[in-house]
Amino acid sequence: MADGSVSRPASRSQLSGRVGGDLDGVEMDSENGLLVCQLGIGIWRFDAHMLPTHLGAFRRHRIHHLANLAFGGPDCKTI
Repeated sequence: MADGSVSRPASRSQLSGRVGGDLDGVEMDSENGLLVCQLGIGIWRFDAHMLPTHLGAFRRHRIHHLANLAFGGPDCKTI
């Protein structure tokens, strides 16, 4: 929120996909971008204006069902 407080969103987003359109794990990056896990698809990255900039699509089974993500490493830029 503008005053720095946190609020629950009034609406949610849904993307089309093979396994399900619902979005799962969500994390903000250091450039105010939003990374979103979508089961069966991969990881989407949206810029600060919510325009898609990247899609990390994976074929390996354990990554294919990726439901959450976090940043780490010395600069907190490694997923």
